Amino acid sequence: GDGKLDVAVADYGVPSEYYPGTVSVLLQDVPVATVSTSSLSFGTQLIGTTSASQSVTLSSTGGATLNITSIVASRSFAQSNNCGPSLAVGASCTITVTFGPRGLGTFAGSVTITDNGFGSPQTVTLTGAGTEVTLSPSTLHFETQTVGTTSAPQTITMTNSGYRPLIVAVIYVAGDDTGDFTQTNTCGTRVPAGSSCTISVTFTPQARGPRRAFISVSDNGGGAPQTVALKGYGM
Repeated sequence: GDGKLDVAVADYGVPSEYYPGTVSVLLQDVPVATVSTSSLSFGTQLIGTTSASQSVTLSSTGGATLNITSIVASRSFAQSNNCGPSLAVGASCTITVTFGPRGLGTFAGSVTITDNGFGSPQTVTLTGAGTEVTLSPSTLHFETQTVGTTSAPQTITMTNSGYRPLIVAVIYVAGDDTGDFTQTNTCGTRVPAGSSCTISVTFTPQARGPRRAFISVSDNGGGAPQTVALKGYGM
């Protein structure tokens, strides 16, 4: 189905019960494009900022040179590459992708690679979410704590970088070891535009060994729920 002429021929000999006969097929060499992943997920990103980059490797895995017509990323995503107009057989190049949301909510797109390879265009699906909310830090690490005793509190700062009040629905502890972590906060139900509030977390291990949970924040700031990982060790 690649539009190129191939040769199919019956092998010499008279078919019998001992020699049923075969057919040999000679295929022309064709270019084939292979991508290292079919999707990239960028998670939640603050509006007006650009994510860390992620990479896709494009390889020429067929029997002929891969000629590249275009590499294009969807809106709110950007790509750069070192691929050039063609890739020799066995060669590869790198496509670097970033996410810069222009609004709230979930974004879905793709990097589309158009070439002379079989099955062109190749696509890599892209997802990400734009938010006005930041939680810092992204992880709280608690020192080793005796079972049944409570640690000193650690603080998470939640910032509303948008131009409207942030409506907070709920802040709670979730995950495997929810009973080991307790939170209180100053956020209430509304955080004014450009303002911050704090979430204070303590660790009271209920058993020995590693303990894990996370803070979950549901709001109207885009990309909810926002989360902060909680880690501690009981002894």
